[in-house]
Amino acid sequence: MRKIILAFALALSTSTASAQLLDGHTLQYQYLLFTSTTPYDDGAAGNYVIGSGVEVSTFLFDIDVQSNGFTVEFKIADHWTDVPFNGFRLTDVNDTLPSFTSFSMGANNGLLTEIFGPITLTFDADNLYVNWQGTGFQPGTTEFLVNAVAPIPEPETYAMLLAGLGLLGFTVRRRIRKDAATA
Repeated sequence: MRKIILAFALALSTSTASAQLLDGHTLQYQYLLFTSTTPYDDGAAGNYVIGSGVEVSTFLFDIDVQSNGFTVEFKIADHWTDVPFNGFRLTDVNDTLPSFTSFSMGANNGLLTEIFGPITLTFDADNLYVNWQGTGFQPGTTEFLVNAVAPIPEPETYAMLLAGLGLLGFTVRRRIRKDAATA
């Protein structure tokens, strides 16, 4: 019975580990200026595998991507030019993430939105856009939260689940027959 409980606990811990949305995936960072399609070279553009620590570092801010979002840490106080788009895009370059379903700002002590006005966050299935046109910032951090559609399990996952349940049932039935024969 202890083995069954241990196996069940292991299965639960395995399924919760897969809830980490961004960990281990590759995201592309690109700063954009004037429009949401015009790249600006801030020296940090490129692909980043998400792990522990800061992934993107520019002279103004660092981006640390976590499992379900990212944190921007501002290094100095300044403000951005007020043009139609002045921000960055994070892209799922390998198309390995489920489609993004929401994108919002969390805790904030870096962006001066109460003085300069709100920033604009937009997204599509594979891209997250942060447009902080004209917004000021100071040394501090701002959190961004991301949600995505839960991935649909592959048929192989269901096959493994059914095989495991069948094996568990076989073991229990065998044990019951063995106990009945010795009684």
